Amino acid sequence: MLETKIEELTKAVIALTELIGKIEAGKSNVEPVASKPTPVAAAFETPVVQAAIKEAAKKIETAFATPVAPVLPATAPVMPAAPTFEPVVEAPAGVKAPFTDGKGLIEYVMSAYKEMGAEKGAKIQGVLTELGLQNVNELRPTEYDAFYTKVEELK
Repeated sequence: MLETKIEELTKAVIALTELIGKIEAGKSNVEPVASKPTPVAAAFETPVVQAAIKEAAKKIETAFATPVAPVLPATAPVMPAAPTFEPVVEAPAGVKAPFTDGKGLIEYVMSAYKEMGAEKGAKIQGVLTELGLQNVNELRPTEYDAFYTKVEELK
């Protein structure tokens, strides 16, 4: 739609240029010395030129009066970010935690704390922090062996 309006305007400008060229060609190359130069506006006062100007003005008005909806390119669907996986914290080979569930984990932590005493037992929180956790309840079963190994190293 915009392209057709541009083409129409281009044609109107070309027509005006040709008309001005014809007017200029009709004048003689030698002008009398005594004559006064004609004002530029006088060249545009001929009926043919006036009609061409009005036609071009109408085309320009209609071209800019009609709102043009922007043509947006089709956007490709945005792919979601790739999933990230936390590395599995593995314990040294052969070391297995003596517990396999949350209840066994809590019992182990309580007994290890009592065995180490308050001062050393407080370091269990440091082990959790090392694993990126705040609370023993956040510990996943895949991390039980690593947690067990690190707590045993505190003893």
